[in-house]
Amino acid sequence: MALELAPQRINVNAIAPGMAPTPMNRPALDDPQARERQVQAIPWKRAAEPREVARLAVWLASDAPDYATGQSFTLGGRLSLRLGQGA
Repeated sequence: MALELAPQRINVNAIAPGMAPTPMNRPALDDPQARERQVQAIPWKRAAEPREVARLAVWLASDAPDYATGQSFTLGGRLSLRLGQGA
């Protein structure tokens, strides 16, 4: 889609959030031990706050990242750095 809309200077990006306390993560919210196990796998040792994801969305919707298109922005507390390490 980013390639298709590039001639019109329309940016298309994706946000790939990691763990965040939302209904999507209900099992972790309902089970403190499960949540703690998941959080321990995250290098920053905490889940994302929904407001952090929202701030990225607002920034992407602004004029600031004008040249950013066709990108996936991963917001996972550096969890992707652990790929290949059993995460």
